[in-house]
Amino acid sequence: MALRLPNYLLVGNGRLATHLHYYLSQHDIPLRQWSRHFGIEFNPAAADIVLLAISDVALPEWIERPDLADKTVVHFSGAQFSEQAWGFHPLMTFSHQLYEKDFYPTIPFVADKGFPRKEIFPFLANPVYEIRPEQKTFYHALCHMAANFPALLWVQVFRHFENDLKLPHQVLEPILEKVLTNTINFQASALAGPLQRRDFKTLSLHEEALMMNPDLFSIYERWTNWAKEIQP
Repeated sequence: MALRLPNYLLVGNGRLATHLHYYLSQHDIPLRQWSRHFGIEFNPAAADIVLLAISDVALPEWIERPDLADKTVVHFSGAQFSEQAWGFHPLMTFSHQLYEKDFYPTIPFVADKGFPRKEIFPFLANPVYEIRPEQKTFYHALCHMAANFPALLWVQVFRHFENDLKLPHQVLEPILEKVLTNTINFQASALAGPLQRRDFKTLSLHEEALMMNPDLFSIYERWTNWAKEIQP
């Protein structure tokens, strides 16, 4: 006799909710989606599990709703913790475009300690790791740094290649991909160029060349000094 799967209700229609709905819909499960933008009344009566793919700011109000008191509630925030809901954070960045179907099962999830995976998502094959509640804010800060800081830096470099050097930013794609690969495989030993050689004269010349651009100079100076301190 086949095991009865829970009825799922996914709340939200932002990027995360869109990706989650696309992924979960690939499985033969009872799944509905609701958003205030749909123009219909929220009714969780038929749901066993409510998935809150909404902003961190809105989470406390939703988790404490009386009509969810008898439901299993799951949220996807990496920073928030609640005794009334389970945290199940996808360790991934989501764009406005959907990914290939076979990519989604590779996404790691970081869950609250004790997360009942077999009861909530018995059909998911994704790798799942657990952390304690007191670790969540630190964990999410690291995720934020990893996902956004390099992206912001590369966007600035792209712009200056195109605006100042008149070079297409696509010319940087091979080095960007190799830097990422080398960092994953070799970590700190992936550093290259004058920083790896500890060529401080060249680093000083770089700073002189960047002085005409205060924003880039400030970033370069601080990051170089930091790198000098932590480089093995």
